[in-house]
Amino acid sequence: MSLTLSRPTVVDLAVLANAMSAEEQRQYETATGLPHSADGVARSVVLFGGVEYLALDDAGNPVSAFGCFPLGGGVWQTWMVSRHDAFALHGRALSRLLRRVLVGLLDGDNVRRIQTYASADRAAACRWYRKALGMTAEGVLRGFYPDGSDAATFAITRA
Repeated sequence: MSLTLSRPTVVDLAVLANAMSAEEQRQYETATGLPHSADGVARSVVLFGGVEYLALDDAGNPVSAFGCFPLGGGVWQTWMVSRHDAFALHGRALSRLLRRVLVGLLDGDNVRRIQTYASADRAAACRWYRKALGMTAEGVLRGFYPDGSDAATFAITRA
């Protein structure tokens, strides 16, 4: 199966947010301190700005939306909203696609670092950032999230 890229709409984001896995819903709630709702996730992602991508399956259905927004000084932060079966059905294609996007952004003049956070107890997600996306694990921020839980930090930088 292949994936194609498009630009996400608010409707695409809401559809994906409604189909998120329970683990991803908990990550959203942990990171934002807000209850998960499809409308809330879609609205918060729209406010980020930056660059946005939508991965569509062969039937044209949204699989995942992801992007980066500038924090300043060439540092960008990632976000991602995926349906519950995205990695089971499209894990390799999604990983290759996202890695190409990250490397492409680093080739630009105004991006020198792309970073992300994950709940430190999400071992599979942390492994994916390192192995599939080539990000460096930088450490754990104790008590980082609004609920007091820890965040693992990952980044990829311009060579």
